[in-house]
Amino acid sequence: MFKKLIQAVAGKAQPAAAIQSPAEQQNTPQFEVRQLSRTDEANPFIVDGYDCLSFVRAMKAEAADPAVAKKFASLREIIGSSYAGQLPPNAVEVKSSLEYPGEQVRDGMLYKADKMEQKWDIYLYQQHLYFCRSWTGTLVYVAAFAIVKGKIKLNAIWAAKEALSDDSSFAVREVDYLIKSHVMQARVPHPLPPDLAADSATIGQYSFAQYGNMCCFGTYEDTLPANLVKPERIKAAMEQLKAGSAKAS
Repeated sequence: MFKKLIQAVAGKAQPAAAIQSPAEQQNTPQFEVRQLSRTDEANPFIVDGYDCLSFVRAMKAEAADPAVAKKFASLREIIGSSYAGQLPPNAVEVKSSLEYPGEQVRDGMLYKADKMEQKWDIYLYQQHLYFCRSWTGTLVYVAAFAIVKGKIKLNAIWAAKEALSDDSSFAVREVDYLIKSHVMQARVPHPLPPDLAADSATIGQYSFAQYGNMCCFGTYEDTLPANLVKPERIKAAMEQLKAGSAKAS
């Protein structure tokens, strides 16, 4: 899956469509962030957390500074090759054992924000992944990888010092989430920093500021397992898919 998405997305330019600011003005929607236990039927995942999908999908961000608007627009035109060989500012190396299916990769863009509500740009060059904030171009993470026996293995991650919490493993969880959600386009829980206040309003604002409208469910629990979806949800989805195929035939 990782291989196919890399080949499909890399190198395709996308138009400038929106503006975003570090001091962006956010119009808070009426939708609430819901705290759900893993046993709640409304929770599709096997971890406790906060359902913020409706909240982030309803949020709108507007640039407060015209200069930032211009910066965002100019960043929509680049393919990220200038990041090759760079590390984040005051980089701190974090060990990684992340791995994903894949055999071939192609240099270029993996994910490019096309509106202000999307907060990341992701590039691949020279067997390194580059994770940048979409409205400033700030390089936050760099991950080195090798392709071994049909798997893409991330053996090191460098994080901007300012992005690290007291728990350095959070950087690994965030990189993993960005690959799954933005590159693979999977709907998965996003990690919440251990020192973030556990109240719905704070979590909603943090989730939108950090991940924009790409996130859906925040959790303080481990987000690294490959599949956190409840088995019964997977079964129901498969049955629905089969029913759709039967009707089509």
